Parts: sequence; structure tokens; C-alpha cells
Amino acid sequence: MNNIDASRNFKIILNFGKDQLKNGGIIIRLNEKASSQHYLINIGNQYKWFSEDNNWISIQTEGGIVEISEISISKIN
Repeated sequence: MNNIDASRNFKIILNFGKDQLKNGGIIIRLNEKASSQHYLINIGNQYKWFSEDNNWISIQTEGGIVEISEISISKIN
């Protein structure tokens, strides 16, 4: 994630769900002083992430424009 203006408070809101129903989400607060960061987000502990057959993920920013260069979804056994 790049292009973060250090004078602003940035958040990424990641939501997930199935069809028209939102099943959950998480707010990621970005480090204001860093121009580029890697984030590892564990949403697997949210019950509806693993109990439902989710078919969409949405990402919204709050506070400005954020560049996302990669998203990976992994399953840990």
C-alpha cells in the first residue's frame, strides 16, 4: 500500500459476504508515517468467514487514496 499522506488518518475497510448479505468485516488502520507497508490480516477467526460460503470481498478507503499492489488469501490448517 503506497501513497499515504502522513498528515491524514487512513483506514481500509474490508468486508465480505454472500450474494446481497454482508457477513462480516474488519477495519485496518494504516500507519500514517509509512509510505509503504505490508499487512497480514487474520479474518479466519471471524465465524462467518469460515462458516458461510462467502462469494465477495469489498475494500473501501477512508481518509484518502490508497494504492494496493497485492492481495493474497491463504488457508492455514
